[in-house]
Amino acid sequence: MKIEIKCRFTGSVLFEHDAKDNSIKLSVIAAVEKKVSLSGAYLSGAILKDGSKVDAGPRPFFYFGLLGSNERELIAFRTDKGVRIQTGCFFGTVDEFKAAVIKKHGENEHGQEYMAALAMVELHFKLWKKGK
Repeated sequence: MKIEIKCRFTGSVLFEHDAKDNSIKLSVIAAVEKKVSLSGAYLSGAILKDGSKVDAGPRPFFYFGLLGSNERELIAFRTDKGVRIQTGCFFGTVDEFKAAVIKKHGENEHGQEYMAALAMVELHFKLWKKGK
């Protein structure tokens, strides 16, 4: 199934992804892996892996690149069920992410880096509340 990620300001296509069993999540991951800028991307209403729906409103996702021991991308989404974090094969809530980081990295440099990224994610969604 072909998915187009469009700019919410101009309507222009930022990235196209066509794959069997495609989803917006897979399309965003493919775009990130190809280093496509998703600045201004319209992801409102996208359904994620756990069935949560990306909220409408300003800046509904936040991205970091090359974090942790495996230099993974981290994508955070504001959804109708709260913030969801995707990095590597992990997908879950903020609390689940914190627990996974503590279990795997403790307070080493990778754990500290992930927690700093998470603090930025939380600030981002606080500053860019839905309906703002």
